[in-house]
Amino acid sequence: MSLTYHIKKKTVIYWQLMAMLNLDYCRALVDHHQDCGPVIHAPVTGTNYPLTGMSTIYAVRDFLGGEEIWEQTVAGYCHKYPHNVPEPAKWVVMGLMDSQLRTGDMPKSIKKLPPDLSPTVEDVANITAIFSHVLGKVEATNLIANPQFDGSFEVGGADANLIINNTLWDIRTTGRKYPLDLDCIIQQVGYYLLDFENKYELKSICWYYTRQQCLFEHPIEPLLTKGAKLRFQRMLKGA
Repeated sequence: MSLTYHIKKKTVIYWQLMAMLNLDYCRALVDHHQDCGPVIHAPVTGTNYPLTGMSTIYAVRDFLGGEEIWEQTVAGYCHKYPHNVPEPAKWVVMGLMDSQLRTGDMPKSIKKLPPDLSPTVEDVANITAIFSHVLGKVEATNLIANPQFDGSFEVGGADANLIINNTLWDIRTTGRKYPLDLDCIIQQVGYYLLDFENKYELKSICWYYTRQQCLFEHPIEPLLTKGAKLRFQRMLKGA
Protein backbone atom coordinates (compact mmCIF):
# COMPACT_ATOMS: atom_id res chain seq x y z
CA MET A 1 0.00 0.00 0.00
CA SER A 2 1.19 3.52 -0.74
CA LEU A 3 -0.06 7.05 -1.25
CA THR A 4 -0.55 6.19 -4.93
CA TYR A 5 -2.68 3.20 -3.90
CA HIS A 6 -4.91 5.39 -1.71
CA ILE A 7 -5.45 7.79 -4.60
CA LYS A 8 -6.22 5.05 -7.13
CA LYS A 9 -8.58 3.20 -4.79
CA LYS A 10 -10.23 6.35 -3.40
CA THR A 11 -9.71 5.26 0.20
CA VAL A 12 -10.55 7.24 3.35
CA ILE A 13 -7.11 8.86 3.18
CA TYR A 14 -7.87 10.05 -0.35
CA TRP A 15 -11.03 11.79 0.81
CA GLN A 16 -9.19 13.26 3.79
CA LEU A 17 -6.68 14.76 1.37
CA MET A 18 -9.48 16.00 -0.87
CA ALA A 19 -10.96 17.81 2.16
CA MET A 20 -7.68 19.71 2.57
CA LEU A 21 -7.86 21.28 -0.90
CA ASN A 22 -8.93 24.77 -1.82
CA LEU A 23 -11.12 23.22 -4.51
CA ASP A 24 -12.04 26.35 -6.45
CA TYR A 25 -8.39 27.34 -6.71
CA CYS A 26 -7.28 23.82 -7.67
CA ARG A 27 -9.91 23.57 -10.40
CA ALA A 28 -8.74 26.89 -11.81
CA LEU A 29 -5.19 25.52 -11.89
CA VAL A 30 -6.39 22.40 -13.72
CA ASP A 31 -7.97 24.65 -16.34
CA HIS A 32 -4.77 26.67 -16.62
CA HIS A 33 -2.70 23.54 -17.34
CA GLN A 34 -4.83 22.85 -20.39
CA ASP A 35 -2.61 25.42 -22.08
CA CYS A 36 0.56 23.36 -21.64
CA GLY A 37 0.81 22.87 -25.39
CA PRO A 38 0.59 19.97 -27.87
CA VAL A 39 2.23 16.59 -27.42
CA ILE A 40 5.63 16.84 -29.11
CA HIS A 41 6.75 13.27 -28.42
CA ALA A 42 3.84 10.93 -29.14
CA PRO A 43 4.17 7.46 -27.57
CA VAL A 44 6.01 4.95 -29.75
CA THR A 45 3.84 1.98 -30.74
CA GLY A 46 4.56 -0.92 -28.41
CA THR A 47 6.11 1.16 -25.65
CA ASN A 48 5.75 -0.03 -22.06
CA TYR A 49 3.99 3.03 -20.61
CA PRO A 50 4.78 2.52 -16.89
CA LEU A 51 8.41 1.69 -17.66
CA THR A 52 8.75 4.69 -19.97
CA GLY A 53 7.44 6.89 -17.17
CA MET A 54 9.84 5.53 -14.55
CA SER A 55 12.78 5.54 -16.98
CA THR A 56 12.11 9.18 -17.83
CA ILE A 57 12.09 10.09 -14.13
CA TYR A 58 15.53 8.47 -13.82
CA ALA A 59 16.68 10.27 -16.95
CA VAL A 60 15.71 13.65 -15.46
CA ARG A 61 17.53 12.84 -12.22
CA ASP A 62 20.56 11.65 -14.14
CA PHE A 63 20.60 14.72 -16.37
CA LEU A 64 20.38 17.12 -13.42
CA GLY A 65 22.34 15.28 -10.74
CA GLY A 66 24.37 12.55 -12.41
CA GLU A 67 25.93 9.66 -10.54
CA GLU A 68 26.25 11.74 -7.37
CA ILE A 69 22.56 11.25 -6.51
CA TRP A 70 22.28 7.63 -7.68
CA GLU A 71 22.45 6.19 -4.16
CA GLN A 72 19.47 8.34 -3.12
CA THR A 73 17.19 6.53 -5.57
CA VAL A 74 15.26 3.31 -5.01
CA ALA A 75 17.34 1.53 -7.67
CA GLY A 76 20.56 2.93 -6.22
CA TYR A 77 19.93 1.36 -2.82
CA CYS A 78 20.85 -2.09 -4.14
CA HIS A 79 22.40 -1.63 -7.59
CA LYS A 80 25.58 -0.07 -8.86
CA TYR A 81 25.30 2.80 -11.31
CA PRO A 82 25.06 1.21 -14.82
CA HIS A 83 28.18 2.82 -16.33
CA ASN A 84 28.52 0.36 -19.17
CA VAL A 85 25.02 0.81 -20.59
CA PRO A 86 24.71 3.58 -23.22
CA GLU A 87 21.95 6.18 -23.13
CA PRO A 88 18.99 5.96 -23.47
CA ALA A 89 19.00 2.23 -22.65
CA LYS A 90 20.78 3.13 -19.39
CA TRP A 91 17.68 4.95 -18.15
CA VAL A 92 15.43 2.03 -19.08
CA VAL A 93 17.76 -0.26 -17.11
CA MET A 94 17.40 2.11 -14.15
CA GLY A 95 13.62 1.98 -14.51
CA LEU A 96 13.70 -1.84 -14.56
CA MET A 97 15.89 -1.89 -11.44
CA ASP A 98 13.38 0.34 -9.66
CA SER A 99 10.44 -1.84 -10.70
CA GLN A 100 12.31 -4.97 -9.62
CA LEU A 101 12.85 -3.63 -6.11
CA ARG A 102 9.36 -2.19 -5.66
CA THR A 103 7.77 -5.55 -6.50
CA GLY A 104 9.91 -7.27 -3.86
CA ASP A 105 12.05 -9.34 -6.23
CA MET A 106 15.60 -10.18 -5.22
CA PRO A 107 17.98 -7.63 -6.76
CA LYS A 108 19.77 -8.98 -9.81
CA SER A 109 22.05 -7.42 -12.34
CA ILE A 110 20.47 -6.21 -15.59
CA LYS A 111 23.17 -6.45 -18.26
CA LYS A 112 21.03 -6.18 -21.39
CA LEU A 113 17.46 -5.40 -22.28
CA PRO A 114 15.00 -7.87 -23.86
CA PRO A 115 14.28 -7.17 -27.56
CA ASP A 116 10.62 -6.40 -26.81
CA LEU A 117 11.72 -3.29 -24.92
CA SER A 118 13.13 -1.69 -28.08
CA PRO A 119 10.02 0.53 -28.51
CA THR A 120 10.41 1.69 -24.91
CA VAL A 121 14.05 2.61 -25.48
CA GLU A 122 13.04 4.52 -28.62
CA ASP A 123 10.26 6.30 -26.72
CA VAL A 124 12.65 7.36 -23.92
CA ALA A 125 15.19 8.46 -26.56
CA ASN A 126 12.61 10.75 -28.19
CA ILE A 127 11.54 12.27 -24.89
CA THR A 128 15.06 12.91 -23.61
CA ALA A 129 16.59 14.13 -26.88
CA ILE A 130 15.87 17.79 -26.16
CA PHE A 131 16.17 17.79 -22.36
CA SER A 132 18.86 20.44 -22.60
CA HIS A 133 16.40 22.98 -24.07
CA VAL A 134 14.18 22.79 -20.97
CA LEU A 135 16.28 21.34 -18.15
CA GLY A 136 19.42 23.21 -19.16
CA LYS A 137 17.92 26.30 -17.53
CA VAL A 138 17.27 24.57 -14.19
CA GLU A 139 19.63 25.45 -11.33
CA ALA A 140 19.94 21.95 -9.89
CA THR A 141 21.50 22.77 -6.54
CA ASN A 142 20.27 21.09 -3.35
CA LEU A 143 18.80 18.18 -5.32
CA ILE A 144 17.14 15.29 -3.45
CA ALA A 145 16.00 12.17 -5.32
CA ASN A 146 13.21 9.89 -4.05
CA PRO A 147 12.52 12.00 -0.94
CA GLN A 148 10.51 10.26 1.78
CA PHE A 149 8.51 12.01 4.47
CA ASP A 150 7.88 11.84 8.21
CA GLY A 151 4.34 10.63 7.63
CA SER A 152 5.14 8.17 4.83
CA PHE A 153 4.59 5.16 7.11
CA GLU A 154 1.09 6.46 7.94
CA VAL A 155 -0.04 5.83 4.34
CA GLY A 156 1.96 2.67 3.68
CA GLY A 157 4.79 4.44 1.86
CA ALA A 158 5.29 7.69 -0.01
CA ASP A 159 8.34 8.78 -1.97
CA ALA A 160 8.29 11.63 -4.47
CA ASN A 161 10.20 12.05 -7.74
CA LEU A 162 12.54 14.87 -6.88
CA ILE A 163 13.05 18.01 -4.79
CA ILE A 164 15.14 20.90 -6.07
CA ASN A 165 15.62 24.00 -3.95
CA ASN A 166 12.42 23.53 -1.88
CA THR A 167 10.40 22.74 -5.02
CA LEU A 168 8.70 19.35 -5.33
CA TRP A 169 8.92 17.96 -8.88
CA ASP A 170 6.29 15.80 -10.54
CA ILE A 171 7.76 14.34 -13.75
CA ARG A 172 5.03 13.09 -16.08
CA THR A 173 5.06 11.28 -19.44
CA THR A 174 1.35 11.48 -20.12
CA GLY A 175 0.12 11.94 -23.67
CA ARG A 176 -3.24 13.26 -22.49
CA LYS A 177 -4.40 16.51 -24.03
CA TYR A 178 -5.28 17.86 -20.57
CA PRO A 179 -2.60 16.35 -18.31
CA LEU A 180 -3.46 17.80 -14.90
CA ASP A 181 -6.41 16.69 -12.76
CA LEU A 182 -7.33 16.89 -9.09
CA ASP A 183 -5.74 13.51 -8.36
CA CYS A 184 -2.38 14.80 -9.64
CA ILE A 185 -2.67 17.76 -7.28
CA ILE A 186 -3.72 15.53 -4.38
CA GLN A 187 -0.63 13.35 -4.82
CA GLN A 188 1.78 16.28 -4.69
CA VAL A 189 0.10 18.18 -1.84
CA GLY A 190 -0.13 14.80 -0.09
CA TYR A 191 3.67 14.65 0.01
CA TYR A 192 3.77 18.20 1.36
CA LEU A 193 1.23 17.35 4.08
CA LEU A 194 3.19 14.21 5.04
CA ASP A 195 6.29 16.32 5.66
CA PHE A 196 5.12 16.80 9.26
CA GLU A 197 8.31 18.44 10.56
CA ASN A 198 8.81 20.58 7.45
CA LYS A 199 12.14 18.84 6.81
CA TYR A 200 12.23 19.86 3.14
CA GLU A 201 10.74 23.35 3.60
CA LEU A 202 8.65 22.85 0.48
CA LYS A 203 7.34 26.03 -1.10
CA SER A 204 6.19 25.05 -4.59
CA ILE A 205 5.42 22.23 -7.01
CA CYS A 206 6.92 21.89 -10.48
CA TRP A 207 5.01 19.82 -13.01
CA TYR A 208 7.27 18.75 -15.88
CA TYR A 209 5.29 17.34 -18.82
CA THR A 210 8.02 15.55 -20.72
CA ARG A 211 6.03 14.67 -23.86
CA GLN A 212 5.06 18.33 -24.19
CA GLN A 213 8.46 19.61 -22.93
CA CYS A 214 6.65 22.07 -20.72
CA LEU A 215 7.35 23.18 -17.13
CA PHE A 216 4.83 24.70 -14.73
CA GLU A 217 5.75 25.84 -11.22
CA HIS A 218 3.18 26.86 -8.64
CA PRO A 219 3.23 27.71 -4.90
CA ILE A 220 1.75 25.02 -2.66
CA GLU A 221 -0.07 26.99 0.02
CA PRO A 222 -2.82 28.48 -2.20
CA LEU A 223 -3.82 24.93 -3.16
CA LEU A 224 -4.76 24.13 0.45
CA THR A 225 -7.17 25.38 3.06
CA LYS A 226 -5.80 27.14 6.12
CA GLY A 227 -4.14 24.86 8.69
CA ALA A 228 -4.34 21.84 6.39
CA LYS A 229 -1.04 20.25 7.44
CA LEU A 230 -1.88 20.08 11.16
CA ARG A 231 -5.45 18.97 10.50
CA PHE A 232 -4.31 16.20 8.16
CA GLN A 233 -1.73 14.99 10.66
CA ARG A 234 -4.40 14.80 13.38
CA MET A 235 -6.73 12.93 11.03
CA LEU A 236 -4.07 10.33 10.25
CA LYS A 237 -3.26 9.80 13.89
CA GLY A 238 -6.93 9.67 14.87
CA ALA A 239 -6.55 12.63 17.22
